[in-house]
Amino acid sequence: MKKYSLYIVIIILLYGCSDDKAQVIPNEFRGYVDMFFDEGNQRGFNKSIDDFDFNIQFGSLDGMMYGQCSFENNTITIDREKWEILSEEQRVWLIFHELGHCLLGRQHKNRILDNGECISIMKGVERNFTCSFNYYSEKWWSYYLDELFDSKIQIPYWYKEYMDYNSALPINTILNIDSTLNYLEINNLDLSQYPNYSIDFKFNNHDTKNTFVEFYLGNIGLSDCDICTGPNVNIHSDIPNRNFFTSLDGEIKFNNDIKLTIRKIGDELYFYVNERFIHTIEDSLRKGDDIRSFRFSEPIQIELKINEIGINN
Repeated sequence: MKKYSLYIVIIILLYGCSDDKAQVIPNEFRGYVDMFFDEGNQRGFNKSIDDFDFNIQFGSLDGMMYGQCSFENNTITIDREKWEILSEEQRVWLIFHELGHCLLGRQHKNRILDNGECISIMKGVERNFTCSFNYYSEKWWSYYLDELFDSKIQIPYWYKEYMDYNSALPINTILNIDSTLNYLEINNLDLSQYPNYSIDFKFNNHDTKNTFVEFYLGNIGLSDCDICTGPNVNIHSDIPNRNFFTSLDGEIKFNNDIKLTIRKIGDELYFYVNERFIHTIEDSLRKGDDIRSFRFSEPIQIELKINEIGINN
């Protein structure tokens, strides 16, 4: 009888030492979790979902918290009401951020790039930290994923490649307009014949009450509010309605004569205000060549120059 009792004890100990992991993942989150492992394994993560014990659940969170990872029981809680108002891109970011905590052991990384862009998916809100996160650019998203799975990765080369406004020089004038107007619109342009070009929109508004300037290239808008203490530089699209960059703290300041520049160099768009580099996205996000300015309440002097440009290597 004692021999059988010993066998039973051994069996219990063996099962008690099992390496089996368990997960509880509602269907709403399963696709995002699978995507996390797919992206990670493309970057050398080399893990599967079965290697981890963790749960994801809906709940209610206070304040600005959309999600939370409890390291105590490896459970991720997502605020249901806030989840419902997020775009698809923002949902991916939220799940990846929380999995970064629970599965990668990442802490918050509250650092910014030169113009205020978030340096990591793992940014937090401690001490009212803010930064600009580009959810919609494939090259930005690829960088953020690289950094998520390797926190020591360097800032990508394309971020600094054309920061210097003088990295390009005009080689051919396509259009030159200098006039006092409330509004300027140019239609039926065909810029596809130029591999690299620069659109400079200068607003000489120091004698007016205008403090906000903006122009669009197709669906892509670049705006500046020179005296704003909050968001003052913005890059966005109207169709679809997306925000690519926002200077959140008003630190990018210029003067009342403001030159907004959008450059197409190869397959990328580069944005400048008063010849200071602001941000870059891929040109594939742009739809159309039409150009239009902000509608001012009174006429101001507008200078528009479109130049084909050559790149200084």
